[in-house]
Amino acid sequence: MRPFYPEIDEKLLKYFRAEREKNHSVTYPMLRAFIMSPTSGITLPEEFKISDKYLFGWTRRNHLVSRRITHRGHIDSRRQSEIAKIAEDHLIAVQQAIASVKASKVFNIDEVPCYFDMVCDSTLSFKGSENVDGVDMGYRKSRYTVCLAISLDGRVLSTMIIFRNLVKPPSMPNLSPRIVLAASKSGTMDGALAKYWMDKVFS
Repeated sequence: MRPFYPEIDEKLLKYFRAEREKNHSVTYPMLRAFIMSPTSGITLPEEFKISDKYLFGWTRRNHLVSRRITHRGHIDSRRQSEIAKIAEDHLIAVQQAIASVKASKVFNIDEVPCYFDMVCDSTLSFKGSENVDGVDMGYRKSRYTVCLAISLDGRVLSTMIIFRNLVKPPSMPNLSPRIVLAASKSGTMDGALAKYWMDKVFS
């Protein structure tokens, strides 16, 4: 007979209900991360394993299925200062991660698009629900470009972040000099921005 873990099941369901009341997406990786989180309040037995079999069984016991979100609202309860602080902390963390590597004369640079709203299009939901609501900040199509560069000996150079459809980049006075901000109509790297980045990095 398979062991039953009522405390884990109950707290996992409480977490699920709280997230879905906010119209937040809930996925299997998020359930797994919650169980493993030290803030979940769950005491895990030594023999307990967070397996796919357990999660699938938990969803069946609670009549949950994976559903595609049919309606999405907009929400942004954070102040602009809070959003700016999150972005600044992230950029500073990136700078700290690249501060200890050595320089070289050979470099490679590439760019990757990122979206302000990195949201899921599906979520677990109770069977029979007519609508499956979701929420985001209203910027699903708004993106920026992160340009990353590395030297031949492994040193990561200053990171350029290009904001799309802006005349000039946003002002961040306390931002590290290892982060280069730029703006362009397309939001991607071109010859002028590449020269601007090199001037900032190698000056």
